[in-house]
Amino acid sequence: MPICRIYYEKKELVNEEVLMSTVLDLRGLSCPQPVILTIEEIKKLKQGEICILVDTDTSKENVSRAVISHGWTIKSIEPEGVGYKIIIIKEE
Repeated sequence: MPICRIYYEKKELVNEEVLMSTVLDLRGLSCPQPVILTIEEIKKLKQGEICILVDTDTSKENVSRAVISHGWTIKSIEPEGVGYKIIIIKEE
């Protein structure tokens, strides 16, 4: 059974403070699971940058619509292996 993997990557060092980037690995999950899990995470974080990995066109489109409707901006969508890497951001 596919599971959602959430992990954090070191992004950059700013004023001696390490910034972390959240990665949601939602590959292998069927809609609406990627959308639901993405919304849960953006509600927790409220701002910042999240990298979302999905493996279908449907998930890419549905997650993209959901994050925009919650006030986040899509920074990029790129092919990643057999799926897509969606980078979203929300600033203060």
